[in-house]
Amino acid sequence: VAEEWLVMLDLLAKDLGIRSYTLLTGSSHEDDYRMAVRLTPRLSRTFHIEAARFLAPDARRDGGAQGPQQEHCLFPTSREAAAFTGEYGVVVSWCTRKRLRDMFVAVGGWWLGLDPKGHVIVPVSASVLNLFRSGESELFPWDADIDANFIAAHPVVIGSLLEEHEETLKEMGYTYILRGDRVVFRTLADTARMDIWISGPQEVRAYDIRGRLCGVRVNFFRDQLEGSVWYYRPGEKIYGNTRGKLLQCKWEGHNACLPDCMRDGLGTGEDGCEFRDRFVHLHT
Repeated sequence: VAEEWLVMLDLLAKDLGIRSYTLLTGSSHEDDYRMAVRLTPRLSRTFHIEAARFLAPDARRDGGAQGPQQEHCLFPTSREAAAFTGEYGVVVSWCTRKRLRDMFVAVGGWWLGLDPKGHVIVPVSASVLNLFRSGESELFPWDADIDANFIAAHPVVIGSLLEEHEETLKEMGYTYILRGDRVVFRTLADTARMDIWISGPQEVRAYDIRGRLCGVRVNFFRDQLEGSVWYYRPGEKIYGNTRGKLLQCKWEGHNACLPDCMRDGLGTGEDGCEFRDRFVHLHT
């Protein structure tokens, strides 16, 4: 359609640095095509755009108000999204991170709601670094997983607990795979997964350091924080495990490149191993 073609033309012109010009005299009244644009599969695939806001249909009357957020997801699973990040050095899919964040908020809220005083959530592995990297509301943009312990002050029989609440979880849009003491929670369509270890009884009061991950209350103990931070190379931004590689974009000109963190994590480019703005985050 014409609106899609005009958006593509705008994006290509911006990428090429082509300047736009207005009329020198007089005026020309026309409908703003952005009020009719839709984030189509072709537009999404061509420019790797998974979420966009255009002008509202009545934007002229409302002074240029934005329309609702439109989404078109490119990766059916978090595994594929993570592989794409590893291969091309771009941020993890917006849709994947949003699904993962939503799942942690919902399932984490379910766990805490079962026993607000007797249950805690303790992030582990690289998920601990999210509190330092991205604050309390987001995941850092190159992470496609969440790892955490769901800890109870009372004894827990994992299989029985999950069977008891299976329908509740499905109503929330999630299911699980039980693998020993590890529970892999996933969306019903298996578009995102997170690894959770459920255990009890433990002394939950020992986890006396509080924080928030994706807006959910989480707890830590001091030795855990110190050990995790140093184990996961806190001075370096890496992708993957502790043997992971320093962040570096391999797709020149991509709209969601990771910052350049080579040269011992100091960066070789002008970005100083930091994103230039919040464009790649879930909430900008």
